[in-house]
Amino acid sequence: MKIGGVAYRTTGNDPLWMDDFRWSFSVPNGDFIDGDTGWSVKEDGWRIVPNGSPNPDFSAAFYGPTAGRIYSDARPVLRPGQWISASAMVQRNSSDSGGGVFIHFLDANGNGMGVARGTMIESGIHGMWQESTLGPVQVPPGAVTMVIGGVAYTNGDSAIVMDRFTWQYARDEDIPGTPTQSPRYNAPEAVKTYWYDYDAENRVTVAHGKLVNGQIVLGNPDVSYGLAYDGAGRAVHRRFLQGQQVMHENRGPSGL
Repeated sequence: MKIGGVAYRTTGNDPLWMDDFRWSFSVPNGDFIDGDTGWSVKEDGWRIVPNGSPNPDFSAAFYGPTAGRIYSDARPVLRPGQWISASAMVQRNSSDSGGGVFIHFLDANGNGMGVARGTMIESGIHGMWQESTLGPVQVPPGAVTMVIGGVAYTNGDSAIVMDRFTWQYARDEDIPGTPTQSPRYNAPEAVKTYWYDYDAENRVTVAHGKLVNGQIVLGNPDVSYGLAYDGAGRAVHRRFLQGQQVMHENRGPSGL
């Protein structure tokens, strides 16, 4: 598949920026659109409840009175050493309450190999949806699958509601210690500088690159790429960075 963006503007001359593209795996019925399916393991206090008009779908609600967890039935297959992120939406409706996403890593026999906990949503305006995020965390040695779920606590005055459970493989620049990671647009920086190279026909050969020892080379893995053309002027070869490795992609005569 390919992921991209579309934009338009009708006034103004300043550039419109897009950045931080990513894709996620939705946990099966992670948005509870199908009701109470795919979440058979619920500790006391959890129920799948309708959101009410005008929303036709459901959410997971924890009514307390103490703390409890809900577990997805899905068991995504992993490889040790991979980096994983996850998220879920949380809605608080009372002061003494909180909720967040978690991952349990399991070995081939279903035994626990470790737990990763996301941010706990414990403040904010009542009734407002907030995102609990987890990771990136590295899959521990011996773990081959994982379980995603939610943990919540409340004093019982009102429910904690959770929805939209997702997970994803971490991008290279999100992995701690990756030497090629680059700052995002919302990082504290004044300006981003990109370099471009062109061939004799004024066609782009390197886009969003960087200048190294007087040469324009591939830069940020998320946005930088190189192109090569056939005799008809069609872009038929693309190269880009994945970590520190240069990846190559060839296309047929129809071009890229």
